[in-house]
Amino acid sequence: MPGVSQKPVYPAIVACMNETRLPRRGEIEIVAARIWAETHPAEAREWDAPGAASTARYRTLRAALAALGVQGDAMAEIVRQTCEPR
Repeated sequence: MPGVSQKPVYPAIVACMNETRLPRRGEIEIVAARIWAETHPAEAREWDAPGAASTARYRTLRAALAALGVQGDAMAEIVRQTCEPR
């Protein structure tokens, strides 16, 4: 509706774009978990379940980073850090 302010569907993506900054780890996890849920609706395993280090998880993480505007060396470094055990 015109004149009505709506919350963004992906607030982390909007924040990173508006602030021209790299995403925080929590923002990456939120976006990746949402992409996972939308692309793997029948998957029993949750995004952050133990042993979730798989090719599908890696690809979902890269999709989340791309959506957040991360590319090149920054993406490689964030993927490395995010895929390490917590």
